[in-house]
Amino acid sequence: MSQRAMRRGAFVVLLAAFLVINAVQTKATKTEPMAPQAKQHPQLEFTNASSSIEDLVDRFLRAVEAGNQQAVDSLRVTEDEYRKIILPGSVEPGEPPQNFSDEASQYFWGVLNGKSLYHRASMMHGYGGKKFKLKKIGYQKGIRKWEGYTAYEKLLLTLETEDGEEVVLPTGSIAEVGGRYKFVSFIPQG
Repeated sequence: MSQRAMRRGAFVVLLAAFLVINAVQTKATKTEPMAPQAKQHPQLEFTNASSSIEDLVDRFLRAVEAGNQQAVDSLRVTEDEYRKIILPGSVEPGEPPQNFSDEASQYFWGVLNGKSLYHRASMMHGYGGKKFKLKKIGYQKGIRKWEGYTAYEKLLLTLETEDGEEVVLPTGSIAEVGGRYKFVSFIPQG
């Protein structure tokens, strides 16, 4: 037998062995189709969140009163929380989470964050350093249940100044995850 024939025979044997091993491994790893399961959403939680809307609003008003922009910003979702909880969970109850590329979720965070910082600065300019007593909490767009969280949309705070004047402070929306509350943004309209 020639060397060429021996190499061809060895190749055929190796190819056959590969196909047999591959077929055995594939059969061993194949499973029967699974029955449909309830959609799973990661159980993520907010950090530095409040246990109630009233507590969150109180912390917010104290930070505004102190003129402390950093304290105000700490009451809002972080980039990580927005990209991992809010964006994916903004679907109707029972639907699977939304999937976004890193670029898309970074873009959405950038837009939200930029507008929120702008509105926070404007709010601090008009209300910072002033003392208020909370009279009422309202939601211009109501309360909406999403798959990943509950949204309290377009917060309207009715406040009383030290002079007894009533003012309404519109601000952004609040999200609740697992009984914990944070602002999503400080954007009052839209």
